[in-house]
Amino acid sequence: MMLLLSPSAGRVSARFGPRWPMTVGPLVAAVGFLLLGRLGPDSAYLTDVLPGILIFGLGLTTFVAPLTTAVLAAVPDHEAGLASALSNAFARLAQLGSSAALPLAAGLGASTAVGPGEFAAGFSRAMLISAAVLVVGSAIAFLTIRRGGDEPVVQLASLTQGCGPSARRGRAPFGAARERRALSQTAQPEAARPQTAQRRAP
Repeated sequence: MMLLLSPSAGRVSARFGPRWPMTVGPLVAAVGFLLLGRLGPDSAYLTDVLPGILIFGLGLTTFVAPLTTAVLAAVPDHEAGLASALSNAFARLAQLGSSAALPLAAGLGASTAVGPGEFAAGFSRAMLISAAVLVVGSAIAFLTIRRGGDEPVVQLASLTQGCGPSARRGRAPFGAARERRALSQTAQPEAARPQTAQRRAP
């Protein structure tokens, strides 16, 4: 699902900014966790498991691409590689930490794995905790991320050229201001050369 829908999520983020996708996406994923929290020993895959997985995947796809855009847009273009590396590193650390902390918070352990019905109850608690964390993350994104019109959008970066223009009106390409300053600095000495040559001519 992420492979199919991530380009569309990137286009939405490029047009409206990352604030709303990063606010709505976690809420949609939280609904998926709530649906998965209703699973029991007699749940069917097509009617009980699959809808929760699809909704969670839709929410995840909605905010992953805008998250990367927001991280890269928050730093100068020459530090985009460092920002991307730090974002990926913290994402992996968060996955490891949640894998260790979530079972403890939900009361899952070696004893619950063999007890009748205890694992299902612990799994439901884990899904509720995950949904609550996503709701908190959605609120943080809404309160801390700037509005779409204030965010520069990173597109088509290369080593020799600034990123492509934003889909929003009036937005210059990312890095274009620095390129214009560099071109103006190189153009000024060249413009002064003919005047100097005319002064020296007899």
